[in-house]
Amino acid sequence: MTPSRRLLLAALPLGVLLAATPARAAVSPIPQTPAGDDRAASAPADELTDAQRDALRLLDIAWDAVSGMPDVPHEKNRSRAQERVVDALVEAGLLDRALERARAITNWRRGAALATCAAALVEADADADVSALLTAARDVADGMVEDQTWRRDHVRARIALALRARGQVEEARALEDVLEPSELGVVAEERVADTDAAAFEAHLEALPQIMLGGQYDQVRNALVTCARAYDRFFDDEALRGRAADAIRDNRTKVPAEVAIELFLDLARAAVAHDAAAAALGFVGEADEIFAAGTWLPEHHVPMAARIASVRFRAGDEERALEEARAARALFEVERVRIYDVFRTEALLPLAHAFHEMGEADDARDTWVLAVLESQENPNSRPRSEDLVSICAALADAGVTPDADLWSRLDKARDGMGDPW
Repeated sequence: MTPSRRLLLAALPLGVLLAATPARAAVSPIPQTPAGDDRAASAPADELTDAQRDALRLLDIAWDAVSGMPDVPHEKNRSRAQERVVDALVEAGLLDRALERARAITNWRRGAALATCAAALVEADADADVSALLTAARDVADGMVEDQTWRRDHVRARIALALRARGQVEEARALEDVLEPSELGVVAEERVADTDAAAFEAHLEALPQIMLGGQYDQVRNALVTCARAYDRFFDDEALRGRAADAIRDNRTKVPAEVAIELFLDLARAAVAHDAAAAALGFVGEADEIFAAGTWLPEHHVPMAARIASVRFRAGDEERALEEARAARALFEVERVRIYDVFRTEALLPLAHAFHEMGEADDARDTWVLAVLESQENPNSRPRSEDLVSICAALADAGVTPDADLWSRLDKARDGMGDPW
C-alpha cells in the first residue's frame, strides 16, 4: 500500500486525539541495518514483467536524480525524495531494489522505508528476515527525542502496517493508538477494516462532539473514517447512507479541497461496488464544491483532473474527457501565473487522467510537458524532486515511455548538479 496513491487522512474511529507536534531538532544517529539474509526474494530480472522493467528503469532515473544532493543543506529533501522512490518500488513489486534503496537513506526516513519494505515482504511471502528490518525501524523510532514526535510516528505507522501484515494486530493497534493524527492516514484502511458495525455506530454518535470541539486533524480524520466506512459497510444500505450523510452534513468543517476528496473517495468506493449512479452523484457533489471555489491555476488544474478521472470511471466518459481537455487548456493560458516549481505537480494528475481515459496522445503530450516544465528552475533540487514525481507517476500508471520520452528523462537526470 503506497500512501501517495490515496488521500492520507483517516483516523481512529473513536477516542480523543492529540494535535501534531512539529519536529525541530536533529535526529539521533541512524542504526545500521543488519546485512544478513534479509534481501527480498523477488523475481530475477529475467522474470520481471515488461511493466516492472519499465518501472525499474524509471525509478532508477528518479533515484539517481536526487541522490546527488549534498548533505548540507539538502539531506532532509534528499531523504524525503528517496523514501518516495522506495514507496514506488514497493508498489511496483520491485522489492529487491526497494530494500537496497531503503538501506541507502541516511537520515531517520531509513526507518520508515525499511518498515515499508518489511510489510511488502510479508505480503509477498518473500524469504526475508523481516524481524531484523522491523528491529532496525524500531531503533530509529525509539531514538527520536521528545520534540521529534511527527518523525517518530511517521516510522511507527509503517511498523504498524508490517505488524498487521504479520498478523500481529494487537501489537499494531498498540502503536496506532498513540500516533499523532497527521500519521493516522497511513493505517486508515486497516483500522476501518477492523471496525464492526457497532463501533462505527458509536463513531457516528460521537461525531457531533468531534465536529464542535475537535482540532483540525481530529475533524478531518473523523470524516475520512466515514468515507472509509462507506466502502467497508457498503452492503448495509442504511449504514453506508449514514456514512455519506455524515460527510454531507459536515463538509464545511474542512477545507474545500479536503471535502472534494472525501466525495471522490465515496465515488471511487461506489465504482468499486458497481454502483455507477451513486458514484456520479458523489462526483456531482464534489463538482459543486469545486465550482463554488476560487482556485489558483496550480490547484484548479489537478483538482479538475481528479474529478474528471473519477467521472470517467463512473461512466460519464464524454464529459470527463471534455473536462480534462479544458483543464489542459487552462494550464496553457495560465501557465505564466504558475511559479515554475508548481507546474509539474499540476500536470501529473492530468497526464494520469488522460492515460486512464485511453487518450494516448494527450497523455504523452502532457507527460512530456511535465518533464519540460520540471527543468525550468535553475536549481537542481526542485528539478530532481519533480523528476521523482514524474517517474513515480509513470511507474504507477504502468506507462511505457517511447524513445523520445526516455531520452528526455535521461537528459533531465544527467543535467543535475551545482547549483542545487
